Amino acid sequence: MKRMTGLLFVITFLWGSTFIFSKVVLPHFSPAFILFIRFFVSALLFFLVFHKQIRLDKKVIRAGLFIGLANGAAMFLQLIGLQFTTATNSGFITSVYIVFVPILEYLGWKKRISRTIPVSILLSLGGIYLLSTGGALLHLNRGDILTLFCGAVFALQIYLISYYGRFYDTFTLVFMQFVVTFVMGLATALFQGAVVRGTDYLRWDVIGALAVLTLFGTFIPFAMQFFIQKRISPTVAGIIYLSEPVFATLLAFLILGERLATLQWGGIFLILGGILISIRR
Repeated sequence: MKRMTGLLFVITFLWGSTFIFSKVVLPHFSPAFILFIRFFVSALLFFLVFHKQIRLDKKVIRAGLFIGLANGAAMFLQLIGLQFTTATNSGFITSVYIVFVPILEYLGWKKRISRTIPVSILLSLGGIYLLSTGGALLHLNRGDILTLFCGAVFALQIYLISYYGRFYDTFTLVFMQFVVTFVMGLATALFQGAVVRGTDYLRWDVIGALAVLTLFGTFIPFAMQFFIQKRISPTVAGIIYLSEPVFATLLAFLILGERLATLQWGGIFLILGGILISIRR
């Protein structure tokens, strides 16, 4: 148990680092190209390592298509939003997906919504407002709004994984999620045409950040998540995932030099409060 929770903290730290490395590579590559590279390499590595466990048929392909579409859409929204907001804001606002999951469980499974969920939603939205605006009236950052939608779509992805995970092989679902997401990135990159920005995209720090984002921010955590969560309770996993925006904030402070105003810190505590109330259910 301790080993599994420790590994889940490692995964969460790796996910927290993706916000910082994405900020490094976004000025040089389009979001579509970043998405394509991350998930194409991850799909290739996953196939090379686990190809004997992957079993494709029409039903599992359809399930993987839905999960991959949700994952790709959420990742797109997150990367586009990161162009207009900070890594800290993106990390905390994305984590609000935890609050949206119970709503989807009610709509899909008719699972009763706890009385605390409306409180969680209000606290989280209030926290997002303070984090995004610093208290200024009606001045929401468009990157933060896109990231809020990203969190909602991630909640859909989590719901779909929970639903289809009961019927289909985990290896195949993970592989299909990788494939569908990289195809979305490739199709969008081909449609847009321009995948690079400027002329200094071949710098070692940029290529290195993209490599770390692909290997340590995508392949390893996504591949490990499904298998570790089978061995610990969802409540424990949910609490550990709360450390992702904390890691993102710490790394953004140390690496990118990001700072927060007092009211923005208040927004962070409201978001964490809303998520903790949601998890207690």
